[in-house]
Amino acid sequence: MNNRKQALEAARILNGNVDVIKEMHEVSFPMAGFQVVQETKDVKVFEVNECEAVAAHTLEEAKTWYLQEYEMDELDAFYDHKAQEISKDKLVWYDEERTRKISVGEIVDLHWNGKPFVVYSTEV
Repeated sequence: MNNRKQALEAARILNGNVDVIKEMHEVSFPMAGFQVVQETKDVKVFEVNECEAVAAHTLEEAKTWYLQEYEMDELDAFYDHKAQEISKDKLVWYDEERTRKISVGEIVDLHWNGKPFVVYSTEV
């Protein structure tokens, strides 16, 4: 999540008034000492097809989000792949240059903002 999104989310939590900080510089909020902490212990990672995995609380949440996000039907999105939870210890490439691998659990910890997202995507 970028700093601006963090600042807006923190403002929502603190006072419900996002308009007050819309013009605030991205780095000023973290410098003010505010940090939004998202709980990730109940977040799981689901391999929804042979190319992508989604972070969510449940498999149904992951599949529903994926279908809506990519505006696909189930046949196109999941074809004959059996979607399943994967270990948060699974290592994947973290950069396009393929110089650094990290666990999918670390990716969830770094990027979870309370909503499902694609943890990794590969080409077959």
